[in-house]
Amino acid sequence: MRHWSRRWEWIVGSLTIVSLVASSRLGHRLPVVVQDATFLFLVCLPLILVTMSWVGFKTVLRNETVARWRIWTCFCGCIALSLALLIPLLVVLLTLDYTRWVIWIIGAGMVSLLAGICGPRSVRFPLLFGGLIMSGLVVIIPVGIL
Repeated sequence: MRHWSRRWEWIVGSLTIVSLVASSRLGHRLPVVVQDATFLFLVCLPLILVTMSWVGFKTVLRNETVARWRIWTCFCGCIALSLALLIPLLVVLLTLDYTRWVIWIIGAGMVSLLAGICGPRSVRFPLLFGGLIMSGLVVIIPVGIL
């Protein structure tokens, strides 16, 4: 099981870096189809990272060698990352005022980032990158829309 999780981390991490480069100014010479596909991957990335973090939490919960405070830190990080993903969906579906909720999304992303730093090894990657990506997307997407 551990072998597959490491493989997924390398695949998702590599695709994230390629997508960030292709979606930035560095990838402006790439075909538009490639730029659009990499941007869509970046938009879908939080869903992938939330899933990876909860699966990692499930494996950490069964491991008896992990300290209790790390398990609780991981749990708080998974909840924060899920909230950081859920709040923008609720804002869009319920047509809420976006500017009031931005700080909560960024705060939840930062809690996830801190939990990734302090959490167990198997959930560090999704919590760290999830917090960074969610906080970054919250800042980037409204600039493109407005």
